[in-house]
Amino acid sequence: MAAAPPSRSAMVRRRTHHPTIPGSSFSTTGPTAPSPTLSTHPSPPSQHALDPSLNSLHSPQQSRLPLFTPDTDTEPALYPYVYDIQVALLRTRYYYAKYMVHRPFLYKALHFPEQTTQEDAESVAECLRACLLWPLLLSPPSRRKRLIPYLFCWSQNFLGILLVMHLTKHNAMLKYIVENLCGERYQRDVEQSILLMLDWIRDLKEAHDPLAEWCWKVLRGVYWWEDKECYE
Repeated sequence: MAAAPPSRSAMVRRRTHHPTIPGSSFSTTGPTAPSPTLSTHPSPPSQHALDPSLNSLHSPQQSRLPLFTPDTDTEPALYPYVYDIQVALLRTRYYYAKYMVHRPFLYKALHFPEQTTQEDAESVAECLRACLLWPLLLSPPSRRKRLIPYLFCWSQNFLGILLVMHLTKHNAMLKYIVENLCGERYQRDVEQSILLMLDWIRDLKEAHDPLAEWCWKVLRGVYWWEDKECYE
């Protein structure tokens, strides 16, 4: 007998709080915010759903307008954060394009370190900086995943970046580039970016997303946590 499909509300269960996107219509997180730790990311109360509109699917007493309707004469309902999510998608695509443009230099630094020039190393640093704090990982987009198209594509991208981040701590050439060329911003934001990408994949994994489950199995063999209960 086939397993029952996962609850749609599981798509939005999260265990961490997220910074917000700078320059948008909601509050921002200042550059001096402390680096996130397991203790600064407590689990939210279960009654505070991160996508409250999904709760109506399982709460008949809560009457809400449908997301789509065949009645084209009725004024469409306005949903919060739609504009902010579109802005986040555009900004994220910009950083993704920047990451892809410079990724060949990352390949060269990993496979041919003896042939890597200063210009190549600077391009690697640009590639690594382009991986930090993608707006899609921040709030509210990451808390409204049903409004984000092609979730599997983003999960795949985050898996690749997480593997690169891991290599920067173990590969001699990448360690040198990080320490000498990436700058203070990278050092300040890299750990937070890692936590947010792990949180994205874990969130979808809990909703039984097949690709996210596979990504999580790969990452468990790479990232080991002292407090596993926070990530399992």
